[in-house]
Amino acid sequence: MQAMNFLIGFIGVMLSISAVLGILFYILNAISYYTISKNRGYDKPWLAWIPVASDYLKGAVADDINRRKGKASNFRTWLLVLSIVTSFSGVIVIVLGIVFGLGTAFSSGFDQLPNFFQHRGFYRSFSASGPSGLFMTLSPLFSLLLNAVAIGFSVVMYIVLYKTFEDYTPQNAVMFLLLSIFISVTYPFLLLSIRNKPAVSIYGSSNAAPNWNWAPPQQPYGTTPPPYYGQGNAVPPVQQENVQQSSVPFTNDNDEPKQQ
Repeated sequence: MQAMNFLIGFIGVMLSISAVLGILFYILNAISYYTISKNRGYDKPWLAWIPVASDYLKGAVADDINRRKGKASNFRTWLLVLSIVTSFSGVIVIVLGIVFGLGTAFSSGFDQLPNFFQHRGFYRSFSASGPSGLFMTLSPLFSLLLNAVAIGFSVVMYIVLYKTFEDYTPQNAVMFLLLSIFISVTYPFLLLSIRNKPAVSIYGSSNAAPNWNWAPPQQPYGTTPPPYYGQGNAVPPVQQENVQQSSVPFTNDNDEPKQQ
């Protein structure tokens, strides 16, 4: 009895910790995408706080990145549809689990149930064939569909995530993506670290030299420099005068220079 109580308490503590971490990660994720979408000029950044709609916003950010690079994509629609299907599938799994549990209880003690339940054809069918029959028949097919949807959702989400990392920290995009895949708890913190960085698709490459839009220096004589500015063997006028004077011979220090 004590062992069972300890196990129940341990499971309760673990579920509580998981719930707290899940809420924390969701808040960090929402803050990151709220800031990113707001900085990109998106008019509905508050979608980052709404389940399912936040996935649409993530796809919209990736679509905006591609649009600014001259590419067309529709990640927002794919993520929205897959997120809805995934959420709906989760609800179905919960409902089927409840039905399976109730069906097992009804079939094992059907004769002990009140008459109200005994006249329900649905549960009589369970009692005749056993609840596990229908559940186990549908379970493999439904599980296969769920896995396919989950894989598709993950693939699209990781593509969107890579697009975001590439636009805000191109030198770390691959490393951040691998960390998000294999150490998923780092994903919200990585997004939080880049939320205020300048986007390459908007401001240009972070590794490029600053562009201050300065006009190039103008030559004092227009676009075409005079011939004595480094062209051929010509000499500027002042230097020509000095050369000409230095070429005049002097007979002595007291004599005037004689022109040749």
